[in-house]
Amino acid sequence: NSHKPGPRRCRTLVLAPTRELAAQIYESFVAYGRHARLTAAVIYGGVGQHRQAKAMMPGVDVLVATPGRLLDLVNQRLVDIRRVEFLVLDEADRMLDMGFIRDVRKIVAKMPEDRQTQLFSATMPPEIAKLAKEILFEPVRIDIAPKTVAVEVIRQEIHFIEPNAKLDVLCDLFADTSMSRVVVFPRTKHGANRLVKKLDRHQITAAAISGLNFPGKLSIPYSKDRTELRFARSTSRTHTRFCKLQVLFPLGDARPCCFFPLPFLVASFAVFQSAVAMIAK
Repeated sequence: NSHKPGPRRCRTLVLAPTRELAAQIYESFVAYGRHARLTAAVIYGGVGQHRQAKAMMPGVDVLVATPGRLLDLVNQRLVDIRRVEFLVLDEADRMLDMGFIRDVRKIVAKMPEDRQTQLFSATMPPEIAKLAKEILFEPVRIDIAPKTVAVEVIRQEIHFIEPNAKLDVLCDLFADTSMSRVVVFPRTKHGANRLVKKLDRHQITAAAISGLNFPGKLSIPYSKDRTELRFARSTSRTHTRFCKLQVLFPLGDARPCCFFPLPFLVASFAVFQSAVAMIAK
């Protein structure tokens, strides 16, 4: 219908676990809804709240938010979620992993029961299943099993190594001169920076790509006779950044290699598969 939300209110609330995902969802609403006359706003932590509160003053059709900052603004009465008609929980398993489930429950408790709720999750751990029973009424469950097709042009191996032996194993592998183009995906951006420093002490040229090192300002060393590494966090945005930088280092006849830690979540495994497919291309 065409009725507009009141001041500081929204008709649709989308909860996302991270600011990056919230920003991406908001940009998609703006792009896809530009001809539908829908208004949208995004709320996340790590930045000042003044502009976010100001954007909510007239009310919006769609609000995309992370749980912590949204709950903070709701408690300050800068956002009113008592008239929400549609609730979307995106990547609920990541919210659980990041400790946001308690905030999600508090947010849901402040919303009307007469609403439509959608929950998206790559996995269904017991806590998420319990949350679904609490906030959903006679839900329709849709399971989509992803196709796990191995990339045939890439040889894949798995090595079980003690954590303190990883660096020595990497150095031994990089002694192979055919590995002149190597990509390593550490689990965190801080871990990427620490690994770069350790490899540098072993005379192995390395550079990190993550949210801490924006590619536009990143100086990546180049050496013909030393192993080159580029590190990236396991996120889709970082994969895009890597693709943009790949033209700076044509692979030629060198054998590209990709190292990836075993993922804990199914969602992370999907990222692993996309990384392997990217290297194959």
